[in-house]
Amino acid sequence: MAYRIRDWCAHFERDRTKQWKRIDWVPIPNKQGSGYRRIMAEKNGLEIFGAWIALVEVASTCDPRGDLSKHPLSVLSLLTLIPEPKLVLSIKYLSQTLDWIEDVTNLDSNVNGIDSNVNDLDSSVGGTAIERSILFSSIQSNSEEGTGGKPKRTTWIEPTIDETKRIITALGYTIDAEHVWNHYNARGWTYGPRNTPIKSWRSVLVTWHKNEAKFSGNQPRREYNGPEKGTRHDPPPVRLPEYRPQKPPTPEERVESPEEIRNILTQFLPPEG
Repeated sequence: MAYRIRDWCAHFERDRTKQWKRIDWVPIPNKQGSGYRRIMAEKNGLEIFGAWIALVEVASTCDPRGDLSKHPLSVLSLLTLIPEPKLVLSIKYLSQTLDWIEDVTNLDSNVNGIDSNVNDLDSSVGGTAIERSILFSSIQSNSEEGTGGKPKRTTWIEPTIDETKRIITALGYTIDAEHVWNHYNARGWTYGPRNTPIKSWRSVLVTWHKNEAKFSGNQPRREYNGPEKGTRHDPPPVRLPEYRPQKPPTPEERVESPEEIRNILTQFLPPEG
């Protein structure tokens, strides 16, 4: 059996951790919602919740993070120090009741089967581009079947560069597959300012093709259609005042200060006493 933490990037990654290849800690949501309350209502709720935290810590060290498919149950039991029977019961509750863990045992076989069908279409004459794109887009809908006649929600599968190239060729686009793949791989397979998880890789490629001019930087330069020079929209020219040097005052224009007037009058007045 192979397992994977559902929606890892949406719940246990942040903008900075997505840029690191290795982390020594993992951000865990502290909201005690309905899932937490359902676990605590069980008789062995403490064991289930402890197993969940241990599995999240182990998943944070995997490559890619959140994917436990490379570790069988015996190895997970050794890594978490939880007895295998109790670990099996906890994983069963977390996957079937809460849907926090997904079983990816049959996903690889489905993807390989679809890849072989796509290769057959590529080599045959009757395989059209629309048929090839429909086959690849069916990975999400056919990868996980529901139980009890009720289909489960679609599971996101991270595409490879070769799969991306096949979809671009099927759609008839000329965008760079490696550029698109590296861009969203660095973002943790999310899009938008709120890091929304990707649900349809084909839709992402279609949107990228529509905005190719914006992403590649080849957007045409806008021409200036403003008012011509000399119209009323132009600001008036700035005129500086003319510099005129000041001339010294003539004797007639000169005005004596009160002290000078007092000195002049004392010369004509008789001395006191």
